[in-house]
Amino acid sequence: MSVITEFGCIPVTTNYKTKEFGWVGTNYFNNVIGITNPDLLEPPTFCADAVMDVEAEPRDYLGLLVKKN
Repeated sequence: MSVITEFGCIPVTTNYKTKEFGWVGTNYFNNVIGITNPDLLEPPTFCADAVMDVEAEPRDYLGLLVKKN
């Protein structure tokens, strides 16, 4: 049995049953509620010259993965 994220189908946990140990679980992420280091939200230095297209249509994460016709 696996738990995956809604967007991107990223595995979060997997549980399986063995004869020797019973149910065994594996966590793929060390989830923490909140932001432990807000400095990580600062864009990297190579983004300093990036320009945002204010006329562009907003996209969500899944929309970036789906190819438009």
